[in-house]
Amino acid sequence: MSPEDIDYARGVLHVRRQVQAIKGRLYFTLPLGKPEAEGQRKRFSLLLTTRFGNAIAVNTWNTYSWKPALAKAGVIPPRDDGAKDWQ
Repeated sequence: MSPEDIDYARGVLHVRRQVQAIKGRLYFTLPLGKPEAEGQRKRFSLLLTTRFGNAIAVNTWNTYSWKPALAKAGVIPPRDDGAKDWQ
């Protein structure tokens, strides 16, 4: 997610790109099903990053941030003590 994706006036978050691993590196790509224009590469700033300023890998985000937040909000059941990490 980039700051450009947030419309504060309307309270809307636009999903315009996703972080994808390509050959071991993380890149912004268009969401699945969206055609990509040839030769139009652009840099985007990241709203959420690691402490080093890098994109957060999806497995790290899901396991340590997203799913614990969903469980705390009651959207999904909490993980049992001693259970495997969320995937």
